[in-house]
Amino acid sequence: MRTSALTWAALIQSYHSRQHLAPAALEECAQFISCDSGRSAVQKDLTNADDQILYDAGVAATATGDFDTAQHLFTRLQGHNPNGSDAAIWLALIAGVRGDWQAARTQLKDASDKGSPNSRGLANQLFSVVCAVENRPDAMIEHMLAGQRSLNRSTMPVHPRQ
Repeated sequence: MRTSALTWAALIQSYHSRQHLAPAALEECAQFISCDSGRSAVQKDLTNADDQILYDAGVAATATGDFDTAQHLFTRLQGHNPNGSDAAIWLALIAGVRGDWQAARTQLKDASDKGSPNSRGLANQLFSVVCAVENRPDAMIEHMLAGQRSLNRSTMPVHPRQ
């Protein structure tokens, strides 16, 4: 939940052009999921790196605020294997924290419609935040529910009968 909340915060801060708060939220989010292999990979030559190393290094670069390197790595990863990760989501978030709201919005919408099967749920959840800040409640609910279904969170909890 914390990483979700931080990505939402990064989007909200981006929408409101709070360029000092948006990057910090995205960096903190990436710090939670950054791993040792990614942190060490950023320091190496990644010419022949596999997709997992590129992803881990992209997250690690994001965690340190090196958005140029992160963008390069996620773009490269997306070129290798567009359906293999949520690189499109990271690229959208990076565009947002860099102040390009329209690119962030467009990229998240595309990822929610055409992204990798594994990332559509998250993309829809994040696009629902976009719709919320743009005061489009119907679209917000639509994308939130689509994200829930994609993430297999649509089942209701079973409550014991009394």
